[in-house]
Amino acid sequence: MKAFALFSIQLFTGYFLFSQSANLNISGTSAFEGEPYVAVNPTNPNNILIAWMADDASSNFRVSIKTKASFDGGITWAYSAIQPHFGLTCTSADVSLQFRTNGTVYLSYIDFLQSPDSGGIYVTHSANGGQSWANPVKAYDALTDDPGKVPVDRPWLAVDNSGTSTDGIFYLTAKPAYWIPPPNRAYLKNSADSGLIWSPYRYIDTTNYLIGNVIVQPMPAPAVAADGALCIAYPSYLPSQSVYPKILLAKSYSKGSTFSYYDILVNPSTLPVADSSCKAGYRLAVNPENSGQLAFAYLDNRNGYPDIYFTKSSVLTGKGTGIQTINPEDAETLAVYPNPAIDISLLSPGSYNLLCKTDSQIRFNQKLIISR
Repeated sequence: MKAFALFSIQLFTGYFLFSQSANLNISGTSAFEGEPYVAVNPTNPNNILIAWMADDASSNFRVSIKTKASFDGGITWAYSAIQPHFGLTCTSADVSLQFRTNGTVYLSYIDFLQSPDSGGIYVTHSANGGQSWANPVKAYDALTDDPGKVPVDRPWLAVDNSGTSTDGIFYLTAKPAYWIPPPNRAYLKNSADSGLIWSPYRYIDTTNYLIGNVIVQPMPAPAVAADGALCIAYPSYLPSQSVYPKILLAKSYSKGSTFSYYDILVNPSTLPVADSSCKAGYRLAVNPENSGQLAFAYLDNRNGYPDIYFTKSSVLTGKGTGIQTINPEDAETLAVYPNPAIDISLLSPGSYNLLCKTDSQIRFNQKLIISR
């Protein structure tokens, strides 16, 4: 078993040493700012990009997607941008970011309206580290994709940077809107041209591995392994399949056309998390350098307060090595989706970027996770 310890670190840039001892307020406003996502440019580690949801005066305080970029490792932030709305009363949410190996960054988000239902999931990109953005492309349509289910909630983008035969394939998962009653299912689309054209949707679950009839929000969480395997975690509860609820792993080497299925968690804790600051989501992470390492992080209230737990796999089958706790003393300050909170270092010492949603502001700190 490995124990994980969390420490603040000093940051190095070139030959200069500096210390970042406190969180840095990036958003700088008193309006709502939340549910952030962070990504680091693989061609320039000093280029860090953050995107988040924010009340924006330019759109009559409708929630919009904002971005800022840093080119000095997080010391200073600039190039503020707001992604466009596609309706006069639409609201945006659920942003995610993914870099390609060439340094181009891709951003997905939803822009939608409830009653009458409309909107979609949109994908845009920046070729200059977040300084400017292309016009967004609609990947999912709230009305025509699985009509009546409005599959434009919690979309997460994953990109294949494996260098294998599937390198460059984009994957975009989604679920029905939060107001749609069950039974609900999870969705997948892919793109072979960097997000310009998207495939028809398919369901991620299947016979013997169905989501079931009672899960209201069956959010899928995708990642792509170093060998090009598409891996997706999703919840399941159907008594005819198993008397226990599960978190399942769907794994594909065929760009999502066929899957193999495995258990990640069996009978996980279902105790509600009462703290409204916490997001009861989860994150699937795959080591980009080792296709045999996978980790699943989630929020759990088994001890009477919210902790971040994770289970990891020594081989990419979803068979965990045991449940461990991450940073329990700080867990209540973290906004945990598959997007904002934690990026797990699965190997020997490595750094990760941590985003906290505190006092309706986006804050940034860089820390170190030590594996023993």
